[in-house]
Formats: sequence, C-alpha cells, structure tokens
Amino acid sequence: MALINIGHSARKEGMVNQSERLFQHLSHAYPLRAFPYIGIAMACMEKGHYPRACTEFEQAMQNGGEGVDLFIWAAFCYYRCGRYDKVAELLHRVEVEEARGESYGVKQMKDLLLEDAKVARLYRK
Repeated sequence: MALINIGHSARKEGMVNQSERLFQHLSHAYPLRAFPYIGIAMACMEKGHYPRACTEFEQAMQNGGEGVDLFIWAAFCYYRCGRYDKVAELLHRVEVEEARGESYGVKQMKDLLLEDAKVARLYRK
C-alpha cells in the first residue's frame, strides 16, 4: 500500500509527527491490522516516547504482527522502559523466528541487549 511507504518515508525524512498522524488515520481505517500500529510505534520510538511505542508494538502483535524486526524493535523499547522481563520474552520470540532465517542487524541488536546482565539473567530462564 502506497500510504505505508509514504508514512515510513516521511519518518525517515524527519517528518515524524506527520508520519505518526498518517499511521493514526490508517489505524482507524484498518483497526485489525498490524501495520498502522507498527508505523505509530516507529514514530514514537523516533521521538523517544518508548512507553507509547511499547503499547503500539503490543497492539501490532495482538493484531497478528510477527517477525524478528517487530520483536527486536519492541524489545528495544521495553529495554528503554526498564521492562527486562518483556525484553527476555521478546528475545525468545526472536530466537524462534531466527530459525526461519535471520538478518544481521537483528542479531547485532539482540547481542547488544543481551550484554546487559539484567536481560541476560531473565533470558536464560
């Protein structure tokens, strides 16, 4: 869908508020789909609003969103919120998805999150 590309392009070009607003409109048009909430979460993350990004990523996952990119970005936001239990949970989901094929960037971020002893301790459970 062209509007999704426009929303992500706007965010990448620094028009974060416009991107967020576009994805909010799309969430009203497609409330049961994951993509609008991912777009909102990415905009929130760009603005440093990690608690809101976590909420939006959760909504995306409830609506069927999956994949290593979604899980690792959500884990990063939970990490920024100090929710190490959720980071560990999402890293386990990343591990399951990695069996299907992994991207190098996701592995780097996973390894970075696991360097924190609080995350590593929970991840091993």
